[in-house]
Amino acid sequence: MTKKLYNFQHSPLSVARVRLANGSNSSVGRIEVFARGSWGTVCDDDFDISDANVFCRMLGFSGAQRVFCSAKPHGQGSGPIWINNLRCVGNEKSIDECPHNGTGRGNCTHREDVGVSCSPFNISLSPQPITEPSTAGNKFLW
Repeated sequence: MTKKLYNFQHSPLSVARVRLANGSNSSVGRIEVFARGSWGTVCDDDFDISDANVFCRMLGFSGAQRVFCSAKPHGQGSGPIWINNLRCVGNEKSIDECPHNGTGRGNCTHREDVGVSCSPFNISLSPQPITEPSTAGNKFLW
């Protein structure tokens, strides 16, 4: 049976806000997204490290270290389950670019809420000067 996938770009859900909830620190927790005026969760169906990398980069981290399925160890969320069967390649800038089953569509329960552990190194969005021994001037890394 083939599942029909939708893309966020054509869906009423446009995710500008994501967060991690119930984690031991700011880089670990259950994934939650804000859509249609409320926070909701993401189902673990088909969710893998490629999807996690996109979420973690949206939060300002360099990538993901681990995926947690079946609402462990961060517990079950509440409210809607906004995303099911997310299929990011891993190089997307936002989950808005990734195919999925459609906003709020799916057969998940909160027992399937997914969590991640992001790399603890934040991405710097401002230039930082570095000096190369072979040149006299500064270069900037983004």
